[in-house]
Amino acid sequence: MINKNLFSDGQQLDHDGHPLIIERKLSSGLTGEVYLGKLSLPNQPEPVRVAIKIMKGLDFPLARQMFYKEGETLAFLMHLEDESRDLLDETLKIAPVYYGLSEYHSEPDMPGVPYIVMEFISGREVPFLLKQGLFSEIQSLTIAWHLYRILDILHTRLKKSFIDLKFENLWWVENDGKWGGQLKLTDFGTLEEIKGEQKRGVSRDVLLGGVYLLSMISGHALEYSIGELKEKPSRS
Repeated sequence: MINKNLFSDGQQLDHDGHPLIIERKLSSGLTGEVYLGKLSLPNQPEPVRVAIKIMKGLDFPLARQMFYKEGETLAFLMHLEDESRDLLDETLKIAPVYYGLSEYHSEPDMPGVPYIVMEFISGREVPFLLKQGLFSEIQSLTIAWHLYRILDILHTRLKKSFIDLKFENLWWVENDGKWGGQLKLTDFGTLEEIKGEQKRGVSRDVLLGGVYLLSMISGHALEYSIGELKEKPSRS
């Protein structure tokens, strides 16, 4: 029987030799739970706020493989974003900063459960902000530019595309830069390989990026499905 929470508030872990303190649970999904925590690093004077994603005990054998693939993808993206610096913003990092993957053993004789430690995104989901009013043109174009940049890295360098690029996985994080903020893209656990000339996934990502840009500029929440685009009915 799986416990209600895989981690408990205040729990301390040894994450690859670095103290990791669990603060509280943020969310729970089909395959895992996400927690807020603090990670102490030797090169940081203060603990870093992090998100910890831990896999639930699932019966299908590919679950663990998919979890490890997500960690591998985040590690590659962090390297590739450093290697392929943006000409307009050399400090731009769209994927969350990756702090490694480890396994949690609730009991010494129990099999380990993998968990990923990554940057905590202190922003808001783009669809949530959209409901508050129209995005400015510069904000919408900034998000689109950042989205297509990370998609280009995924498509051309990692040879992967999203199975389901969700609008709610686009987050806007305010900063002091010239554009007032930047995009952070979350959830890299649903990717598929681009094999040969089979580029349907690439086309799907590009189409969805266009749909989301249209939604931000127009102020209308759009619903995407294969073969059609339709506006969600307004709620009275």
